[in-house]
Amino acid sequence: VVGEWSLALGPAAWMTRSAMTDAEVYQLFGRAQLAAYQKASHGHFFWNWSERRETLEWNFQEAFARGFLSHPLPALPAWSGRGEDPLEERLHPSPVAESRIFYGERIFLRSFYGNYVDVRGGAVKAGWCDKGAWQQITLRPGSAEVSSQAVREVRHGDAVFIQAHNGRYLSVGGGRVEAVAEPGPSARFVVHLGQGARILRHRCPIYFESKRHRAMIDTDEEQDGLFARFHDLGEWQRFAAEKAAPREPKARRGAVVSAPSPITPTRRTQPLLVDTPELKRQKAVVDGSAETQPCADLALPVKRRRTTGNAMPMPTLGEPVPLSPCSCASEATHVPSPMDLLGSPSSPTSESEGASPR
Repeated sequence: VVGEWSLALGPAAWMTRSAMTDAEVYQLFGRAQLAAYQKASHGHFFWNWSERRETLEWNFQEAFARGFLSHPLPALPAWSGRGEDPLEERLHPSPVAESRIFYGERIFLRSFYGNYVDVRGGAVKAGWCDKGAWQQITLRPGSAEVSSQAVREVRHGDAVFIQAHNGRYLSVGGGRVEAVAEPGPSARFVVHLGQGARILRHRCPIYFESKRHRAMIDTDEEQDGLFARFHDLGEWQRFAAEKAAPREPKARRGAVVSAPSPITPTRRTQPLLVDTPELKRQKAVVDGSAETQPCADLALPVKRRRTTGNAMPMPTLGEPVPLSPCSCASEATHVPSPMDLLGSPSSPTSESEGASPR
């Protein structure tokens, strides 16, 4: 029996959804789970039947009324379980036509729990689910052979320097990763690519081995900072390299900037969840300094931030965007019971046993 499933998603899902709207994400995730659980289990139940109206992830009645559990499941590409899931390319394509990552190019490094590596002064952490200025990383050649080449993509086995947005270089000292002004021996890393890749591309798993200390960079969801403690190439050591979108040209002084059409709908960039009890527990409290950077996605499970001095509350998201009623239920129709909607439990078969949601 599958119990307590919901529509809750983590930071990585929201930060890699490309141009999908909140409703499209919820619909795809909800229908994929229903399709898997109905085939591979003796029964299942959604947690919860009723919650606050804006708590869509755990409110069955509201999720059903908005069509998140009733739209047809779109065709998903087949995957053997080896290499990269082809669904990744559909949901999170490269922002530019060239998917290879070259030396000197701006990228972001996403940790296994969805936050991105950020550098603030000399401190290196992965504390925010945001791709902003603090998270911009550039790989520099760490060997004379690669430095002599004009333009070259990053490859498996390369020695590299990792340069932050502020010009500092990531370096290992005392088992921790810090940002230093000048690259020394402790700032040189060896690149290991996952999934058998030989060339670094957008979304490719990447591991960094300290050439001097022979330890892999790792991050921990429960601890601030990046570390170099183990020799494993596991989940804690895995990062995903993501290409940055090209910068938009700045408007010239005096140029007329056209306003958006009032009839053009604006695509939401935040999930539909707002101000839930769970969200209140998850919201980070940040200080009032100009350098403080709030998380871009407040509705996601992000790490709490410790602060000193005066504290400022996180901004509150706007009201949910009203969606058209589901074709299965009108406003005048009462919401049916879970058993009526989800169907009777089905017995597992040898063919469906072990199925899981995408």
